[in-house]
Amino acid sequence: MCKKIKKPDQWVYVIEKCNNQVKIGVSKDYIERINYLERTGGFCATRYMALGPYQNGYEVESKILSQLKELRIIGEWHLVSYEYAVTTAKEVAKEIGNSDVIEVLDSKDLIELVDELFPLKASVTNDEHLQDTIITGFVDEKSVLWLETDECGLFLPEFLMSFLRVEELFRGGSCDEHK
Repeated sequence: MCKKIKKPDQWVYVIEKCNNQVKIGVSKDYIERINYLERTGGFCATRYMALGPYQNGYEVESKILSQLKELRIIGEWHLVSYEYAVTTAKEVAKEIGNSDVIEVLDSKDLIELVDELFPLKASVTNDEHLQDTIITGFVDEKSVLWLETDECGLFLPEFLMSFLRVEELFRGGSCDEHK
């Protein structure tokens, strides 16, 4: 199998919209994301900061949000000082943030691997919502294979297999031979 590299591209950001109201998020282009939040939210960010980029930005974000969950007020906004949110974000990022360049499977090899691992894929991928889906894959530091699409984010191969089984059942097929 040929391997390519994947640079980290997930930025974790902290944005303040007014005194003590902050949002933590992840984006490949955090400046554009903050601009979008300002346009759609009708506010002007008073301060923001980004950490990264990381391979596991969503994991970093999730852990930060779990530490701030008691301070959540509306939607994704938290009633907490900007300084405290930034300190929390930096601590979490230092602890679990992964900025390593990783090897990813070449797309041709990944297609062959997915076809071999998931024999139901061929009968399901004729579905128009799957035809243009680009799946990338990589192996993490624990040698676990992860797949990723723009639509679904990161997921384990078992998720894809479950999805394909459900799709096949909806089409009137049987998954008995693939159990």
